[in-house]
Amino acid sequence: MNFKRLTSILLLSVALSACHWLHRKPVFMQAGSIKPPVAPPGMSIRPPQELFPVPELSPQAQKTVHHGEAELPPPQPLQVSQKDAKAEAQQAGAVIHWQLSLGRDGNGFPVLYVGGSGFDLTWDQLNLALARTQTPIKDRNRSLALIYVTLPHQTSSVQVRLSRSVDNWQIALQNDDETPADAVASRVLLQRLQKVWPATTP
Repeated sequence: MNFKRLTSILLLSVALSACHWLHRKPVFMQAGSIKPPVAPPGMSIRPPQELFPVPELSPQAQKTVHHGEAELPPPQPLQVSQKDAKAEAQQAGAVIHWQLSLGRDGNGFPVLYVGGSGFDLTWDQLNLALARTQTPIKDRNRSLALIYVTLPHQTSSVQVRLSRSVDNWQIALQNDDETPADAVASRVLLQRLQKVWPATTP
């Protein structure tokens, strides 16, 4: 085999490899759907919504997609059906009859009982109420339903915990997961939250 023939074979092999690479299906087209997140027991999450769905490609369009020159149809414009729009409007304008009462837990520590809505609205309302009472917030952990705040005359933060009971939600203060916060300071803050509940944007 002479040098020219060997060179020709090598060039042909490279050309075939490049052709296969150019017509290879793009990586993004091989992506699949993922399962929606599942809330832990006793908690709830807002259902996900596809705000900008990507339309499916027709068989003809799939044949024209090449690496580096994807010919994709534009995303469909955001559309809300009349049924969905009506349901959202009714939910936004719904009047929530909050039920609050200040009591004590089994160990005698103050607890604010809140009834009237699910976790999402109760969590949002708790954050607004803390803002309305000008309680300094250091951090939040929505997945654990914890808000870390600083109380007057205290250097370390305490936990404002939102937990679920049988009939309502409970708001209590803790130094950590095992130790309740000072009963007097807890009652003062819980009374202030009860006074401004329901709260609006400060």
